[in-house]
Amino acid sequence: RLDDVVVFSPLTGSNLRQVVRLQLADVLRRLEELDVAMHITDSAVDHVLQEAHDPQMGARPLKRYLERHLVSRLSTLILTDELTAGSAVAVDWAAKRGDWDFRITPGQKAEDEDEDGLTRTSSATLGRAG
Repeated sequence: RLDDVVVFSPLTGSNLRQVVRLQLADVLRRLEELDVAMHITDSAVDHVLQEAHDPQMGARPLKRYLERHLVSRLSTLILTDELTAGSAVAVDWAAKRGDWDFRITPGQKAEDEDEDGLTRTSSATLGRAG
């Protein structure tokens, strides 16, 4: 038996951009745990929408796309010590190359010491398992 019918309007471009930015907020939090800052351009967000948005599925595929294509590349940069604690990365989509463009501003090369005298290293990745 049906009690009520809920009609969903299709998401607009600005709504979808907000969804991508919300998904990226989680990535930013994970990067901040490693003392890494990230900025992503509007063209990179637009690329994510172009590749991952499905009008039938709405915004659901966006998170999966970000994890597979952006977070995995950021994790590789961390594991290869190209993206270290204290650094910043600007993420853009290079349409001519058809690939992500990561501009890294290096941070400290040495291990950081916090106020308790404990050494902190950047050996973690952006994965959820801990």
